[in-house]
Parts: sequence; structure tokens; C-alpha cells
Amino acid sequence: MASNWLDYFLLFFMKNIYLFLIFIFVATTNLAIAQQKKPIKKPVPFKAKPPKIYVPPPVKQIETVTVAPPSAPGLSYSPTIMEDPSASKFNKNSICAECDTLTLQSNKPSIIIYDVKWMANSESKTYKEQPTEKDLTQSYYALSRINRREWDELRRNFPEDNFNYHYVYRNTFINIPNKKQQTLNLLNRQNRHEGFLYWSGKENDSTLNKKVMTRLTEAVAKARGENKISSYYSSFAKDSTDIERLQQTKKPSINLVDNMNTLLQEEIFDETILPIQFFNIHNVKQITIQSVKEQNKRIVLKLNEKGQLIQLNERTDSTTISYQDNLPIKAIDRYKNPINFYYQGDSLIIKKNDYLKIYRLVDKMFIEVKTYNISKESYEKMTLENGSEIKLSKDPNLCVTEFIDERDYASKICYSNTNWQLPLTVSNSNSQGNNSYKSNFTYKINEEQNLVLEDVNEYKSTRRAYMITDKKPASIKSTIKRGNEQYGEPYILNITYEYFK
Repeated sequence: MASNWLDYFLLFFMKNIYLFLIFIFVATTNLAIAQQKKPIKKPVPFKAKPPKIYVPPPVKQIETVTVAPPSAPGLSYSPTIMEDPSASKFNKNSICAECDTLTLQSNKPSIIIYDVKWMANSESKTYKEQPTEKDLTQSYYALSRINRREWDELRRNFPEDNFNYHYVYRNTFINIPNKKQQTLNLLNRQNRHEGFLYWSGKENDSTLNKKVMTRLTEAVAKARGENKISSYYSSFAKDSTDIERLQQTKKPSINLVDNMNTLLQEEIFDETILPIQFFNIHNVKQITIQSVKEQNKRIVLKLNEKGQLIQLNERTDSTTISYQDNLPIKAIDRYKNPINFYYQGDSLIIKKNDYLKIYRLVDKMFIEVKTYNISKESYEKMTLENGSEIKLSKDPNLCVTEFIDERDYASKICYSNTNWQLPLTVSNSNSQGNNSYKSNFTYKINEEQNLVLEDVNEYKSTRRAYMITDKKPASIKSTIKRGNEQYGEPYILNITYEYFK
């Protein structure tokens, strides 16, 4: 019994202890929570909307305009430039009202080359009289150059029996009686008219017109469904190939090296006041040639250590030459144009912008033997040949003869020797049409052992004396005379030298 009571007591005590512990835990937790601060909400400030600003409308300003009184009818207050009456009449009459009209024949092909010159004189404000057939004997109006070439070529390929040919050299109005009623107006006397026209003669066909006067035979043949080639085309093709072939260096002769300075002075520098081939220029770096009276007149020649010309300075102009394998390879002239050099055996080829020149070395002199025109225009016109024929002969002295048939020009230059051996005489004669010219150029040593160059002709003769010191000229005395007069006072140039150290 006592044991049961004790068990009951223990059970009751354990339950109460458990409840007591729960009570203590809850009380402690509530106390901790109660001690925490509650967050305080900050009051939101009142945001007042900005007041609406009233912008008043702009005040309309009244502009006061002063109106001028109306001008009288037909009058203008602006200044006018009155045209000179003679100029007004000159311009008004530019179209020739009384000149020719040419109507082409139907049912027969027509070929026209026209070359109508300027008939106006702008200075005198007048017009020339229209040329006549008699005037065709003058080179100005006659068929010439590529127009003549094309005319002859067309007539060879298209016989006159089957074609109507017209060379129009006057201001003319040309009617073509085809369905389009085409015309060609050459009446403006203030213009130059040049070109070509072909018409088949058939009513339904249009004209063929060209301004470039090349390969007209091919143009007509194509229009007619034929195949023809201008005879000069093969020559043009050959010249084109030769020009390309010449622009390369192949096995240059060793003799070229020692004889270049003279040619460079003449062809590249265009300055031959000092015949450098006659003097000892060993170790010379620079040569200055200065006028005594005019200090601004001076030229400076510069050389490299091998005695080769490399530069010419004249005032603000300069020409320079660069070398490769002891030979000039390129130059820049005073106008900043490039010049190229090529060598093949004893031949020198110089290429500039518009031409290609070939020189042959004969003993110690370079002789020009061929020139090609290589400008863009020359290629377009297929006229690479310059029209000259050069022949060399030696019996016993060397003579160079040149002919230009188109200009009725001929020249002949003969050398007493080709080694620059003193004394040396160069005789020159040339003619063009009815005009002729002769001169003799001599190089010699006078009694004072100075070099004297004299160019004697019937119009104007010149003489230059080189005062020699230590095998080099120290000054030049240059004089001139006209006709049979005496030589005048000399113009003196001093020469100074700088040397390599």
C-alpha cells in the first residue's frame, strides 16, 4: 500500500516539474520578445505639385513696311552692262547664212571628210572669206596628216567609181535624204569642224559619224558587212611591239660609260655652256658658273666621285640623275618629269613622257637615229612614227641626214671627226620649203692655249672663249655679232670648283 502511494507521489511530482519547466520557458521567451523595440514608421512628407505656370501667348508685333512707289512700266532700276555693238554683231553673225548646202545623192554611198578651219577673228570681230579650190594649194586648207592618210586609205579600199567622195573645207550645211532627214551643220564660223561621215545612200539607213580619224576603212567596211584592214595598222602594230622591246636593257657596251656626260648635258640638262668633254674634271665635286654682271644668273653642276654628272641646279630648278652599274638609270627633270634610260649594245634609249629616242654611239659621239611619239594622242591616232627618216653615212667624215616629207624638211650635219678631237668642225645645213639655213661650228685651241667655240652663220654668230687654268676653264667670255658686224663686248662668266677630300 505504501509502495503504491509512493509511486503515485513520484508520478505527480514529475508531471508538475514538467509543467513548471514549460511555464518558465514560456515566461522567459515572452520577456525577451517584450524587450525588443518595435520599428517606428517614418512619416511620408507631403509632396506638393508644382504650380502650373501660365505662359501668355506671344504678342504679335506689327511690322511697318515702307513700300516704294511702283516703277514705270518697262523700266528697270538695276544696272545693266551694255554689250559692245561690234561684239553683238559678231556673235549674231556666227552662223553663216550665205554658205553652202550639200545634199547627198541617194542610191550611192557617200564618204565625207570635213576639216573646216576657224573662220572668225575674235580680236577684230570679223570673219574671213570662205576659201575656194584655189586655196587648197595652201597647207592650211589642204588635206594633211591623218586626214590625208585616211582619205587615201579609203579611196584605195572603196573606189571612186562606186562611191561619192566629198572633202568639205568650207562652212556647209549637209542634208542626208534618208527617212530620218538627218543633217550635219557646219555653219558656225566660230568653231572648228573636223570629222568623218558615211552614208550608204539607202533611205532606211542612218549615217555613220566619227570624230576620231583612225581606221575609217574598218568603220565603213563594218557598216557594209565587209572585212577590210587599213594598210598602216600593221606598221602601227610593229611600232608598238618595237617600243615595248626597246624599253629593256640588254648587254650594254662598256664604251657607253665614259661618254655619257656630253649627252646628259645636251639631252637631260639642256645646258651646254660648259663642254665638259674637253676638260680634266678628276676629283671635281661641284662646278659653279656665275655671271659677273648678274649675280642671280648661276648654274651649278654636281658630280659623283667617278666624275659622272648627277645634278644641275639653276635658280630654283633642279635636275637629278641616278645611276646603276655605272650608267644613268633614271632622271627627274626641272619640271619633275621622270626620264628612263635603257641600253642595248652601243645604243642608248631615252624615254620621256611623249617620246622615245634611240641614240647610237659612234666612236665617242651619240647620234640620234630614231624617235617614236608615245603620247596618248599618238596611240589614239596610230601615229607612233614621228615622220622623219634619218640616215648615217661616212665618206670619209660622218654625216647625218634627216628628211621629213610631210613638212618638206631636210637637214644634214657633218662632223670632221667623231672623237672630240681638236680642232673639230661641225657643218649644218637645213631647208624647209623655200627657206634654207647654213652654219659652221668650230672647236679649236687659240694662240693663248684657250679653247674657242665659234658658231658662224649669216644671221647671228656667237663665240665663246674658255680661259684655261690647270687644264680647266676659269672663266668664259661670250660674244655675239649679227651679219658682218664685229663681235661686241664679251659677257663674262666665272667658274669655280669644289673637290672631293
